[in-house]
Amino acid sequence: VSAKAYLHLLRGRQLIKEGFDDMALAEFKIAVEASPNYVDANYELGKLLSRMGRKNEAMGYLGRVLLLDPDRPGIDADLKDIADWYLNKKDFKSAADTYYLLFQKYPQDKNAEFAVYKAGFLYAWELNDSKKAIPALESAVEKFPNNQNVEKALYEIGRLYAESGDLKSAEKYFIQLIARFPSGERADNAHFSLAKIYQQKREYLKALEEINKVINKSSDQTLIISAQKLVDEFIWDIYTSADGLPNDYVRAIALDKDCVWVGTVSGVAKFDLKLDSFVGDTILPN
Repeated sequence: VSAKAYLHLLRGRQLIKEGFDDMALAEFKIAVEASPNYVDANYELGKLLSRMGRKNEAMGYLGRVLLLDPDRPGIDADLKDIADWYLNKKDFKSAADTYYLLFQKYPQDKNAEFAVYKAGFLYAWELNDSKKAIPALESAVEKFPNNQNVEKALYEIGRLYAESGDLKSAEKYFIQLIARFPSGERADNAHFSLAKIYQQKREYLKALEEINKVINKSSDQTLIISAQKLVDEFIWDIYTSADGLPNDYVRAIALDKDCVWVGTVSGVAKFDLKLDSFVGDTILPN
């Protein structure tokens, strides 16, 4: 650090004490120009710019401080303020990156828990960036498993994995959600998502079991209708006349608690989901 930079830093600090922020700003800038890697000068300049509302400029200097001295006391509080400012300005990318940076650099900080969940949800919902959302939310759930947003995070991780084609990971997180929150706000959606995963994996009986849970337990009529339509998409791929269907040409399907009614051109058959077989006599058409 040059003597010139040190001198201007001292002048800037004194001017702040006297209430001359604009003059202090000029001194800090000269100090940074004289010694670009001078941590104290960058930090003072960044803090002053942030306090003056010039957050975009402030982040550049505070970011340099993070690279040069990531353990500097107090920098975490500045990051939280800057991230909040970005969020209020609806600059979601800068907000998410700053929140996540706070968590990565200061995982023990009092704001880290809020920051990592906020970053993950911003990546997932506002930015549609699954490559950043998944690791952020996985870190959030692992580090802070008792947070009030953990159910929401588990669902989003499962959803993002499913959309990316990683069905194994998606299944894992939906099952974990249901195990932890069997009556939770997103449990029904998790069952429905599992049904779609099992459909893609051609595990139709598992899919039917999940659909049945949605239809019997959910109060969301839109979700129930979607579940019923999902059955219509694949039921005829599961069973044929060799399994007890009256005819291989299926014309209608209806779920009824623990059974599925399958209408064919030769009559209607009842399939018991618990017994995994057709039961009773075929109801013949008039």
